[in-house]
Order: sequence, then structure tokens, then C-alpha cells
Amino acid sequence: MPDEWVAVVVMLSVAAALGVVRLAVARGGRAVTFANEREEQLTRRLASRIGCSLADALPAVRNEIRHGPNQTDETLLKRAEYHYRQNLPEHAPCRVYRDRAPR
Repeated sequence: MPDEWVAVVVMLSVAAALGVVRLAVARGGRAVTFANEREEQLTRRLASRIGCSLADALPAVRNEIRHGPNQTDETLLKRAEYHYRQNLPEHAPCRVYRDRAPR
């Protein structure tokens, strides 16, 4: 009986490890390459502010650098954060309404 239990524990451990690896790849598996040091620094700061991955924050930072390369870093970060949040998909509002009259 113990040999069967060892095999079950090993299979469950392998399945759990594969699940953790799959989640890690799904969250931040995209390779991120930065054009320069400023872009990397701004992307890291934006990702830590918002709480997203570097790959998600990079397009917003690149867009703001492209539109205003002479702006200060704080201005670029504020604008990138604003546009990042504006481009997030909206969740459908709940379509459940309360009755006007009590039952």
C-alpha cells in the first residue's frame, strides 16, 4: 500500500509544479526588451505603481515617450498611468435591479 501512496504523491507534486509554472508563464511570460535605460526605468516604476507586469506597462510608457520625449519622468508616468487605466476593458455592469415595490 505505501508504494501506491508514494506514486500518488509524486504525481500530485508534478501536477502542482506544472500548474505553478503555467501560471507564472501566463502572468509574465512575455519577453520584454527595452529601447533604452529611461524606458526601462519608467516601465518598472509604472508597473510597481499600478501593480501590473512589465509587459503590460511597456506600451503605455512607449506611447508617452513617443508623444512627449522632452517631458519630465513624473509627467510621463502620470500620463502613462492615466492612459493605461483608460485602455483597460470595462466590466459589464450588473444587470440585476431591485424591485421598486416591496413584496
